[in-house]
Amino acid sequence: MCRFTMRAVLVVGSMILASGCGGPAFVQVETVIRSDGSCDRLIWQPKGEMLPDDALAPAWNARWKGVSDVLIPPAFSAGNQQPGDRAYFHAHGGFRSPADIPAHFLKREASYPDLGASELTRSYERKDLGFVVEHRWRETITNIVTRESFLKARGEFLEIGIPMLCEGIEQVYGDRYDVAKVVADVRTRGRRFLDDATLAYYEMLAKHEAEPEKEREMKVRFAGVLQRLGVDLFDEKGSLVESDEGMRRIKAFARGVISQDFKRRDGQPLSEDEVQAILESAWSPPHYDAWATFTKAHEKEIKTKLGPLLLRMTGLYSFPGIFAPPGPVFAFTVRLPGKIVEAETNGAIADSSQVRWDFDGARIFPDGYEMKAASVDFDEEMQRRLLGRVVIADLASARAYRELVGEEGTLLDLVRRACRDDDIRIIREARGDDELKRAELAELKQFLQLAP
Repeated sequence: MCRFTMRAVLVVGSMILASGCGGPAFVQVETVIRSDGSCDRLIWQPKGEMLPDDALAPAWNARWKGVSDVLIPPAFSAGNQQPGDRAYFHAHGGFRSPADIPAHFLKREASYPDLGASELTRSYERKDLGFVVEHRWRETITNIVTRESFLKARGEFLEIGIPMLCEGIEQVYGDRYDVAKVVADVRTRGRRFLDDATLAYYEMLAKHEAEPEKEREMKVRFAGVLQRLGVDLFDEKGSLVESDEGMRRIKAFARGVISQDFKRRDGQPLSEDEVQAILESAWSPPHYDAWATFTKAHEKEIKTKLGPLLLRMTGLYSFPGIFAPPGPVFAFTVRLPGKIVEAETNGAIADSSQVRWDFDGARIFPDGYEMKAASVDFDEEMQRRLLGRVVIADLASARAYRELVGEEGTLLDLVRRACRDDDIRIIREARGDDELKRAELAELKQFLQLAP
């Protein structure tokens, strides 16, 4: 097997046995929705990156109440996080509706701006049901990968990359070694391994299971990929071996493959030093310089042909490498009027009216991350004034009320008119045109505790 494929084996093994690190950018966004549908928006973001072209220009700044420099977003300061060499800004403003919030986040890959961008999209619905109002919030960070596009880009990437790799093997090692078996192995076993590893990468990241379940399953899945290649990272009980033992097995496998596939042209067996030199080709002499020369000669082809395909596989938060660490870290909150409806919310409920989402770039793979929340706002003052008491005071009674009046129709129209005109007689004196309508009105009056 080749230097590239063996390097991929080591990378996959490292994913199983260790975790990465880095200095991500921080993005914090807070939204407060008011009862009338207006909102406040507060943002903390890096300056000079992940911004629309007009951000921080005078016209953009004028749409906010204030824009100022900050050291670090407050959501990340409590954990002694450091801003590194990034500069941050804070903007806050009040808006008639969420639709009026200026665009303030846009992530592209500078080398391939035409392949798409990640941005924030949002929707807000205010549903007036008379005695209660429902609020539904959706905000999504988009990404550019789908399963179909991933598989298509992977196939195209390997169709270009593997012949290029085989050319490199022949150029770097061909003078001293017969590499025919190496090239054949790359085109067969190496291709199957890369197909398996990349598909495992997609499927594991796309599942978005909670940690540590996701991490454990990902390690087991990649260990299975290596097992099909011939590397066994499981013990006799079927559990993953410890990190040191795992890396020992991976390196032993790599040395065995190199010893079998590379044939010296003088017919002599490879020495241990030669095996080690080939194994370390990616980072050590004597073969590193030859690979660097080959890569430099193909730099334009790699950038123009392979780069876009890799971006279509990884999306905007893992590029440039499939196994690169996540990009930015995000902290979002939304506060809605009334009480949060847990069943229609996918974030962490911070209190009765606020929802929080904390995530990194991996959560946005493959095609984005949607944050959704819903609440019910009880108009207790209206109920006391028209009904003489609070009838709808919790989520259970609000759900029963909603099922009764529906999202449109005669009953809801009656309730809305009564609340608008501040006149309960509109409901009390309604009779209905047929038996069904009269039965529905009777049920509504009973629910609202209106005396006959």
